[in-house]
Amino acid sequence: PHLLFTLSGMAAWTYFSSVVAGAGGSIISSQQMVSKVYFPRLLLPLSKAVGALVDLAVVLVILTIMLFWYGFAPSSTIVYLPAFIFLAILAGVGVGLWISAMSIRFRDFMYVTPLLLRLGMFITPIAYPVSSVGEKWETLMYLNPMTGIIEGMRWSILGIHPPTEGLTLSIIVVAVVFISGLIVFNRIERKIADII
Repeated sequence: PHLLFTLSGMAAWTYFSSVVAGAGGSIISSQQMVSKVYFPRLLLPLSKAVGALVDLAVVLVILTIMLFWYGFAPSSTIVYLPAFIFLAILAGVGVGLWISAMSIRFRDFMYVTPLLLRLGMFITPIAYPVSSVGEKWETLMYLNPMTGIIEGMRWSILGIHPPTEGLTLSIIVVAVVFISGLIVFNRIERKIADII
């Protein structure tokens, strides 16, 4: 059923967007504490990723109820779900670190984030499979790190649309975004108290 298909995609996207939005504004919203007390500033964006896991768990419980309502048992591929959740954490924190670092430098960047997330939702295959865009566009779609994660979560929960070679590309993009986000954030972290 299309509802299960879309809900399994929305579970991953909702988690990702809440982590990105929370982590992106975490330093600015805690500027009083950041300027007075020293602690590893990386804890602020990471705490948003941990807090959003509660929301993800609630969505997954609702999805499980819906699976049984429609007469579907979770697929045997459900054992791979934690790996895709971990990838969603890395993607959300990585993008959140980038946005946080940009927001420290350019305060107006915080106001652009919701628009970027809304646009990202439309170019991410939440309500449609990647295969529907045609073979020549699939590689481009997998440059969006959430494409591979959503397709993987959908496969692990429903057992449909197994991930293709594009999943490897998405994993590489997630790793690049996360590592580069850490590097940029660590460079800015040394100057945070002065900038804020």
